[in-house]
Amino acid sequence: MTIAEGAVAVPDCQFAKVTTLEAIELPGGITLIGTEAFDSCVSLRLVVLPSTVDTIGISSFLNCRSLKSINLENVKYLGMQAFGMCTSLEAVTIPDGIVELTRGLFSGCTSLSSVTIPESVTKIENFVFVKCPSLKYVKLPSRLESIGYAAFAECTSLASIDIPASCKSIDDMAFIACNSLAVARVPKDCTIGEMAFPPTCEIVRY
Repeated sequence: MTIAEGAVAVPDCQFAKVTTLEAIELPGGITLIGTEAFDSCVSLRLVVLPSTVDTIGISSFLNCRSLKSINLENVKYLGMQAFGMCTSLEAVTIPDGIVELTRGLFSGCTSLSSVTIPESVTKIENFVFVKCPSLKYVKLPSRLESIGYAAFAECTSLASIDIPASCKSIDDMAFIACNSLAVARVPKDCTIGEMAFPPTCEIVRY
């Protein structure tokens, strides 16, 4: 499995559903991973991105169930569901400069236990971390302005959450079915949507 010499992008669907692909090192000069480029490469366990990659497209690595980690150091944009259903993904560091965590970005990553969100992030969209039951702790950035619908729903190991003072809105169902969530610290002027937190969670306004 190779990329053409001089290419600047991995085309949309280029390796989609290639179930025998286990590892790939992309050449320098690649800047874009296209939509569904590696979708459902269920055996893919290792991806080496060159420092030139700055954009990862929609569903690029969706359902790559063997992928345990990936270095996103120089990436500036992560498309919707880029790593959805990567059920072996254990930890991820989102690079500084990312402003928005797009819809469903890490949805269904059932092994994800550690995530580092940079201070540059101001918006967490809908379903970003839905059904990530191994996620126990998340430090939200101090510039965060909004948390979307069901963004952390069914994160059943999440025990507490501190919403930063900058946050103005938490959408409906944002933390629903987070059954271990005992306490949430929320700014007084932050709007809380319907069923945003489980009924057993103590909401402490500050």
